[in-house]
Amino acid sequence: MIDLHAHVLPGVDDGPADLPAALELLQAMAGQGITTVVASPHSFDDRYQNLGPAVLSAVADLQMAVDQAGIPISVLPGMELRLRPDLAALLRTGQALGIAGTRYVCVELPHREYPYYTERAMYELMLAGWRPILNHPERNRGIQQKPGLLERLADQGVLAMVTAASLLGQFGPVAEQLAGQFLQSGAATMVVSDAHDVKRRAPLLREALERARAYGKGSQDEEQDVLRHKVSSGPPVR
Repeated sequence: MIDLHAHVLPGVDDGPADLPAALELLQAMAGQGITTVVASPHSFDDRYQNLGPAVLSAVADLQMAVDQAGIPISVLPGMELRLRPDLAALLRTGQALGIAGTRYVCVELPHREYPYYTERAMYELMLAGWRPILNHPERNRGIQQKPGLLERLADQGVLAMVTAASLLGQFGPVAEQLAGQFLQSGAATMVVSDAHDVKRRAPLLREALERARAYGKGSQDEEQDVLRHKVSSGPPVR
């Protein structure tokens, strides 16, 4: 299985606090059958200001420790980027990173609001050659109040991925219902673990994919397709 979004880097955000905790989390993910995970620390939000070069270095160090520990999983670099008007410039200069060296970008909105500039910022990202993937839209309060907002983004070309724990009811009934609704309608096409640790935010991707099959969305073709697109190949085409 491929997990396009999880917080596995030690000591950089609200994921594992140190290397032993990171290795424990990755061991649990490997036990689920996950063979590839994109390390996606929070970046450019109110709490965390991780930068691209530091994330690349942290991923390399973690992969070395994973190999030494004999954990059968590959860790690839990425970021969970808070949407902001200058995001395209941050990506162009390498301060922000796409998913695993591709032109796909993991983007999140503030949980409590749907910013007025969302559609414009997404459009400008795509105009600059990036393909945004909106993370956990089912947990955004503005989208919860107006689910049609995600449908409009999807019509614009924005992809979306829902959190495994949402599908399993761990973020409440509204997030659970919307996660299923978005998968069923095609407004969201991917499921990710968004794991942070082995207890509070455990990796539940296998269980979530079983639940997703009820909506006719049980494969991981989209995740594999994302990883096929490298930066050198230019903008992803749909």
